[in-house]
Amino acid sequence: MKKSILITGVIIITLFVLGFFLFEEDFSEEVFSDEIVYVIDNGESVEKYTLKIEGSTVFSLFKELDIKTTETWHNKYGVFIESIGGVENGIDNKYWQYWVNGKLGEVAANEKNVRGGDKVEWKFEEPF
Repeated sequence: MKKSILITGVIIITLFVLGFFLFEEDFSEEVFSDEIVYVIDNGESVEKYTLKIEGSTVFSLFKELDIKTTETWHNKYGVFIESIGGVENGIDNKYWQYWVNGKLGEVAANEKNVRGGDKVEWKFEEPF
């Protein structure tokens, strides 16, 4: 009886540890609670920045990083990014989309607030 409980315990712990490594997010980059990681992936190269800026939006961080963008402002919807670093929307049916903490943006970039601990990614890819 004690042997079967011990074996069951070892199996449960082993499965837990394996599950952690198989389904973990990318913990290889440590993000401190007061830092924002900002990534720009144009499909050919990836640039990564680490910022300590509070009270910012996904869009306002471009100005802090001095990254060249072109955008269109819509009164009702907010800002629409047309290009980042000279890479323009529509090439090979790819467009700039932003993600915060692994979730696709649901509002305009100027409406999405970010805070320390967040990871912002701009990806140039086909829309979902």
